[in-house]
Amino acid sequence: MNERTTPPRYTTEEVNRIIRRALKLDASESISHDELLETAGELGIDPARLEVAIAQEAATMETERVRATYLKRARTAFKASLYGFIVLNTFLFAIDCTTGGGWWFQWPLLGTGLPLALGLGKAYFPSDAQIEHAQRRSARHKKRMAHRRHA
Repeated sequence: MNERTTPPRYTTEEVNRIIRRALKLDASESISHDELLETAGELGIDPARLEVAIAQEAATMETERVRATYLKRARTAFKASLYGFIVLNTFLFAIDCTTGGGWWFQWPLLGTGLPLALGLGKAYFPSDAQIEHAQRRSARHKKRMAHRRHA
């Protein structure tokens, strides 16, 4: 009754988690490119496919970095606009209350509220086009900076 057990198989997600955990246990959060190629070779992964995967991951990481930077800047700008909106409209409301003669503060409130609402959408619900525009702007900036370093 000596049954032979088959070794366990792991999904891609399980492999990712296991390797991340092993790197943490090894106290090194990263490995070199050569070590990655060697490990992939041991797993039977074609080096050319690994290079494609590395390039795709780098592009994805860059997209995520640009998105995070865009959101941080847009949210900072929105918060500054919100603060200005509150201060300005509180001041106008106070003037309206003390001068009498009918209410008028709601008109500047509406006029300043519309751009604020647009800023809210840009900061917290950006469109894909806005993110792509930020990516193109980031790429142009990197290109200019590289050109300046070499000049």
